[in-house]
Amino acid sequence: MFDHKGNGRTITIDFPTWLSPIIESFRDVTNCQQQQLHLDISTEIPPFSTDITDLEKIITLLLNQACQCAPAGESITVTADLNAATVELKISISGVEIPHHELSQVFQPFYRIPKHSSWQAQNTGLELILVETMVQRLHGLIHVASANNRITFIMQFPLRLVF
Repeated sequence: MFDHKGNGRTITIDFPTWLSPIIESFRDVTNCQQQQLHLDISTEIPPFSTDITDLEKIITLLLNQACQCAPAGESITVTADLNAATVELKISISGVEIPHHELSQVFQPFYRIPKHSSWQAQNTGLELILVETMVQRLHGLIHVASANNRITFIMQFPLRLVF
């Protein structure tokens, strides 16, 4: 079944079960780059309906960014929690910080997070604006926080529960 905009498939997912293999697919990359990948998914998140094509692309793009900018020895942490009527998904990168005066520019075209990886040439500077567009298409919110040598992307998606 297609959603009303025809962007992809809207299906009901068990979020913790669905998310884990997507995150785990980055384990080899993070191991090769000597980064630690942590996953903390709440089992309290109920099944909900979403466009899995957009949601998977959002997560993949942000994890690619995280792998590119986390220095060796640092960590990438993905957490998912139930927060009122939303699923809150956070991707946090240690060892790098966005200067406070640049935070408002993160979702502007061609903004690039400082990189520590040798595969940074893949970054066009358009990934984050694409992520923001897809989050909004899913009726979600996204913002970025950066302090104490850490960057955290925080997304909130409304629960569209199935009854």
